[in-house]
Amino acid sequence: MHSTVCPICRECEKKQFRENFDYFECEICKGVYVDSRLVRAPTQLDDYLTLLGASREMREKYGWPATIRFDGVVDCPDENGAMQTMTEFPKTVAEKAAKLLGILVKWTTHFGEKITLKNADYGLAYAKSEIELRAFVDYLREQGCLSIAGNTMHDLTVIVSADALDKAKRSEPPRPMQILFLAANPILTRALDLEEELRSLEGELRGVKYRDRIACRACHAVRPDDLIRYVRENEPNVLHFSGHGSAQGIILRSDSGGPTAVRGAALGQFLNGRGVELVVLNSCFSKGQADAIRGAVKVVVGTTDAVDDEAARRFTIAFYRALGSGLSVEEAFRDGGDAVQLHGLTNVFHSEGDLSLKLIS
Repeated sequence: MHSTVCPICRECEKKQFRENFDYFECEICKGVYVDSRLVRAPTQLDDYLTLLGASREMREKYGWPATIRFDGVVDCPDENGAMQTMTEFPKTVAEKAAKLLGILVKWTTHFGEKITLKNADYGLAYAKSEIELRAFVDYLREQGCLSIAGNTMHDLTVIVSADALDKAKRSEPPRPMQILFLAANPILTRALDLEEELRSLEGELRGVKYRDRIACRACHAVRPDDLIRYVRENEPNVLHFSGHGSAQGIILRSDSGGPTAVRGAALGQFLNGRGVELVVLNSCFSKGQADAIRGAVKVVVGTTDAVDDEAARRFTIAFYRALGSGLSVEEAFRDGGDAVQLHGLTNVFHSEGDLSLKLIS
C-alpha cells in the first residue's frame, strides 16, 4: 500500500479503492494520484498558493480540513456543521500580514509567550514561500506588532506585542448573555409555580432589544451534583436559581427526591473562577447566601425575607427585560423592584456588588 499523504499540501489523508488501483484524491488541493502517480495537478488552479492559504485559515478557524473547489471557492464546515465559504482573499502585504498576526494572536495565551513559526508555515500568511513569510514578519515588526526572539535557517521565534494583543481583545465580538435557569421543588416542600416563571422569562426574552445575543437554558429538579455538570456544560455568565430557600441555604433536590440545603459558603467556593458574573437567588431568605458568594462573582441578587410566586415572577420579568435591553444591573434591579411594588406586592429583593455591570451593550 502506498502512502496517501498528499505531497503538495501535506494536510490531507484519504484512501479509496477503484478496481485494482490504489486511488487517492486530496480533499484540499484536489490532486489525484493513482498508484502514487500524479494524474491531475492541483496547480492547474489559478493562484493555487493563495487558495491553499485560505484553506489553512479556514482550518485554523473551524478546526476541520477545508476544501478548495475548482471554481476558486474555499469552503469548510463550521462547529455547527453549516458550510462556510471564502471567495475573496488578501492581496496586499498589509492584508496578508494582518492574517498572520491574527493567527499569532490566537496562538498566544499570555503576553511574552514565544511563538515559533516554521518555514513550512508560509501558507498561514498567504505567502508563496518561506522568504515571503519572513518578509511579512519583518513588516509586522516594523509596525510594532511583534518582536523577533529567535531566527534560524528553519524557523522564526516571535513575541506578539501587548498593544497588538489588547487591540485584538477589544475587537473580539461581545460574549452573549448566557442564562442558566436552575429550578428545584423537592417533594415534601410547598409546590411552587416555577414553570410559569420560566415561561414568562422565555417569552419576555423573545421581545427584548438584544434577543439574538441571549441564550437561556432551563434545568429542573436540580441536585447538588447537577450544579457542577450544568455549569461546566453551559458556561453561563448568569446563574438564576428559582425554588425554596432558608437561612441554612438554597434548597435543592436530594438523591432521594427530598430537600437538601446548599450553604452559601459552599456556593461561593463552587462559583469562584467559573466565569459566572451575575447570580440571582430567587428564593426565600437568600440574602445570607448572597453575602457568602459575593466575593466569587461580580453581582448577586437575593432576598431579605419570604417571597411569593407572583413577586418572584414579576421581578424576574422586569429584571431580565432591562438586562436584555442593554441596561445595567442597577437599572434592571430597580425595574424589578418597581414591578413588584406596582402590583401591590412586597419588595424583599436585595442586590450587592458591581451594579454598573452590563451583560449586553
